[in-house]
Amino acid sequence: MKGTLKDIYKVKRHFRNLLLMIYIWISSSFGLYLITFQLKYLPGSIYMNTLVSSFSDIPANLIGGLLYEKYGVRLTLPIFFVISVGGSLCVIFLGGISDTIDAIFVMFTRVGVNTSFTLCYLANSGIFPAIFAGTAFGMCNVGAKFITIFAPMLAEVEKPVPMIIFAIVTSLAIFASLMIKAPPNSAKH
Repeated sequence: MKGTLKDIYKVKRHFRNLLLMIYIWISSSFGLYLITFQLKYLPGSIYMNTLVSSFSDIPANLIGGLLYEKYGVRLTLPIFFVISVGGSLCVIFLGGISDTIDAIFVMFTRVGVNTSFTLCYLANSGIFPAIFAGTAFGMCNVGAKFITIFAPMLAEVEKPVPMIIFAIVTSLAIFASLMIKAPPNSAKH
């Protein structure tokens, strides 16, 4: 085995995990960039939304990394996707209450998807054997970048369409992350 895509296809678990991870990468990357481009249209102050979201990213990523290390990808990714979906649903249905409340909703939306995107990088090396990790990483990254190209265009569509699409794509990522099969020698992934 040389670690090529052809070799990944031969092992059903690796191929299935690759397809799932490509979707998870797409969802995370697309969602993160969509939220970033949407900040100017979301309810509340763009300055408050940006400030709260930015300051919450570092602690959330640290917590995500610690949870990943302790519980693995099958538990950690869905947790942060659920946080993101919850935040986006609050933005859609409860947005406009006050600038502070809106900033909290946006923060949860962005924290969930940003931490999920960071976890994609961590999970890739844990899900795939070293011989396949580079190929899988490349496939996931190319898929994510290709779809993320459309995030700025979707951000300009009349609201609430972008956030509804965000919520749907991210909700599907919850289920995709629950279907990842752990490597045989790993209890926590």
